[in-house]
Amino acid sequence: MKRLSYQKGSVTRKPRAKGPDVWSFRYKEGDIYRSVIVGDLKQFPTKSMAEAAAEKLRVSVAGLSRTMYISEAIGKYKLEDMPRRESTQRSLLTYLEMIRKEWGKTSASVMARDLVGIEQWVNGLQKKRGGPMSKKSKQHVKATLHVLFESIIRWGGLELQRNPISLVRIKGRPAPTRQQMIISVDQYHQLLERVPPRVGMMVQLGMCLGLRASEILGLKWEDVDLANGTLTINRSVVGKHEDETKTIASNDELPLHESLIEALKKWKESEPVIKGWLFGSPTTERPFHRDSLLKWHLAPAGKQIKPEIENLGWHAFRHTYRHMMRELELPLEVQQRLMRHSDIRTTSQYGGRKMSLKGHNAAVVEMVAKRQA
Repeated sequence: MKRLSYQKGSVTRKPRAKGPDVWSFRYKEGDIYRSVIVGDLKQFPTKSMAEAAAEKLRVSVAGLSRTMYISEAIGKYKLEDMPRRESTQRSLLTYLEMIRKEWGKTSASVMARDLVGIEQWVNGLQKKRGGPMSKKSKQHVKATLHVLFESIIRWGGLELQRNPISLVRIKGRPAPTRQQMIISVDQYHQLLERVPPRVGMMVQLGMCLGLRASEILGLKWEDVDLANGTLTINRSVVGKHEDETKTIASNDELPLHESLIEALKKWKESEPVIKGWLFGSPTTERPFHRDSLLKWHLAPAGKQIKPEIENLGWHAFRHTYRHMMRELELPLEVQQRLMRHSDIRTTSQYGGRKMSLKGHNAAVVEMVAKRQA
């Protein structure tokens, strides 16, 4: 019987002239044998540890001429194609694990031919606490399957021109659209009177620039040009994780109104700068946690004002910013630029044309500043 050596690769110990021995992972690519260093004995004292470390490499170099199973494809996707943004990874990993549990032992080619089975599985998904999963969540599962198969096709694991998942139909009614929370100008000023200065400064940035909470907490003083009246969104922070912005369109330079420039100057003078952050914690030397600020300060303040705001969240200020632009009948093109719309395809229609945003943003900020009698 022919020996199937190196079919999945092998790990061997190799001596070095200087330093500890290394573990080498050897595999076959076509008719050529190749090898990569997994690590040395200090990193992996035993062969079993080196074998475990080489598992990712096995997935990466697995020969696609043979059947590719969904579990392998998921491992390769995590290694090579997983988005860098941590918050995006969290949701993707949840959906990938659901797919792995159901389809992990199925080959990609067999799964691609079982579209009715995929439809039945997705449409039959249940919540952890029971009851059918929402249509929106099912669509997220389908989208995850779609990007997974896009990668499989690109790797050569399926000889298809069209992604089969695009033919999967999701059933069910869309969840009722919740009415967006809009904050009145008077409520905004009441909030500023009831929250600590740190939270108040964040509220102003959200209300006057439409920033997401993660973008506000990701601000550093190097991003703020008080002399020229601009602020650049370069990163986002969620919990302990610092990430790039949500989309390419989110990374942009925004104009600062005079009132906001003065507020930022006072904030910089009154608070110590910690590691360059606008909202750095002296305890952790990282930005404060948005959920803690919401729980202990913003949400309680929302219940104290008149009329009361139940379940006030950070995103309400972004919704309000967009609402005010509609009220002022600003051109849709300007709204998309100032909002840094998450739909890149929409934003790209206007990406090649320069426009003055300063005056339009000023109209929104001056609307905020006029407290109702």
